[in-house]
Parts: sequence; structure tokens; C-alpha cells
Amino acid sequence: MTGHERLTGLLQDFREAMPETEFRESYGPEAASRRGRMMVTGQVERETRTGESWETQMIFHLWLGAKDQLAQAHGLAGRMEAIARQNQPALTQAQVGMAAVDKSSGGLVLELQLWFAGNGDDPGGPGGKKIFLIWLNGQARWVTGWKLSLGGSLKRLTAVGEDIPFYERVEPEYTVELQGLALDAGALEGFRLKLNGTVYENCQWKSFSAAGSGVLVSGERHREE
Repeated sequence: MTGHERLTGLLQDFREAMPETEFRESYGPEAASRRGRMMVTGQVERETRTGESWETQMIFHLWLGAKDQLAQAHGLAGRMEAIARQNQPALTQAQVGMAAVDKSSGGLVLELQLWFAGNGDDPGGPGGKKIFLIWLNGQARWVTGWKLSLGGSLKRLTAVGEDIPFYERVEPEYTVELQGLALDAGALEGFRLKLNGTVYENCQWKSFSAAGSGVLVSGERHREE
């Protein structure tokens, strides 16, 4: 996984958890809007690899509308760090910088830096195992593989004394197999899966193993809005 791919996944995690805040990618503080709504811009500051060892540094700028929102800014940075630690096992360090005033808007800017590192275990990177990002009930999860199959049944209605049905309807059943999930996912019931741009509603586990391999079924799916 490249630093940019990791950043993209983190920004999506933040949007899912904090819809009241705008999160966007930027290539420097100057790219941030000054519209007054709370906003966070993030970028990959540095990415290095030496053999199988790798390290990625990200910088997020938290833009607030007023100088007296320092506590709010620190609270937002804390939530971002907690989400990153939950969804990114490779996170090694987080640091919140000193608050500063943006001269062009007069608003407060707080800087949050995140470091990620590993030794041959960067998911999707050289020497690592490729993983896929999914969402279960809005929570980001990682799987090592997945497979989809389509089945279902045909429902026919006929009038009394008639052989030819006057109504036919296919009731689809989507079966999704996920590998490499954390064991706590097996406790979910009637959940929502978002996978590869498609949403599966009211999912139920058909089976779930101690190795984190789960097979779920759903009767309804639609493209992500």
C-alpha cells in the first residue's frame, strides 16, 4: 500500500465517522478553503523505503472558524488519532502541533502529524500481503480477499385452476465470502456491507470461522451513492 492509498483510506474513515466536518486531500496548507465550515486537509509529507522497512508521514491541517475554538480543535484531532489507531495497525506515532492563526482568514489552524511504519508487513506493499478495504455498518475493516456469487429463487403465482402463472418474480440472494476479518465481526446481525462500490443491505452470516473467514447472504444490493 502506498502512502497516498493509505491517506485516501484514512480520509474516507474520517468522513464516515465525522460527517459534520469536511475532509479533503491537499498538497499544502495554501490549498485549504476559507469558507468558515470546519475543514481538515491532509497530505503525505514523506514516504521512505529501505529494503523491507518502510515509513510514511502524513500531515493534517485542521481549519476552524474562530480563534476561541482551541479545545474543539484538540478534540477533533483526538478523534482522528483514535480512528487512525483503530483502522490502521501500522500507526506508530501521533503528534499535535502548536495552534496558529491563519493570517488570511483570522481562523485557527492546528496541525496533526501521523507516522506509519513497518518491516515487510505493509499491506499491499513490497513484501506485504494485499488487503481490501470494506465497511461493516459504517466501520472500516480490512480483508485479505473476497468472493461474490449470485443465487436465489423464482416465485410464481397462479390463479385457481390455472397452470400458467400470472406473476413471476426472481428473489435474488447474494452470497459474499470474506477472508481475514477480525473475530468480533462474527457477532454482527442484520448488518450493512459496503464492498467495492456496492452496498449489501440486511446481511446475515451464513458461517464464520475462527480464522476470520465469513460467508454472508443478502437479498438486496445497490450501487454506492
